[in-house]
Amino acid sequence: AVTGVQTCALPICGAGDCGLVPYHTIAVDPSRIPLGTVVKITETVGMKLPDGSVHDGIWRAEDVGGAIQQDRIDLFVGDGYKAGDALLRHGITHLQPLTLVKVSEPDPQGCVHQPPH
Repeated sequence: AVTGVQTCALPICGAGDCGLVPYHTIAVDPSRIPLGTVVKITETVGMKLPDGSVHDGIWRAEDVGGAIQQDRIDLFVGDGYKAGDALLRHGITHLQPLTLVKVSEPDPQGCVHQPPH
């Protein structure tokens, strides 16, 4: 699970003062999924992560992007050539439909509502 919230450490920043956390941050269209919402992505439950741990499926909507519109989301997996390998090994492909279940509403005091440092 994502514990605590990282603050932005340039150049890897999401919305507000949120730091992007590999395999836990998603970019969303805030008109569809409010920033700060915690979701469970069913297809990522049980995915083996690069550090050897197993994903619980919990992600935070703490980023946006120009190409992220309507029902499209982007799973942040870090930087580098092989960053997305865990998704591929788990059978998750580019533009694959995913199942999102809202876990909790945005925290009004959360990082998405804070100005970046």
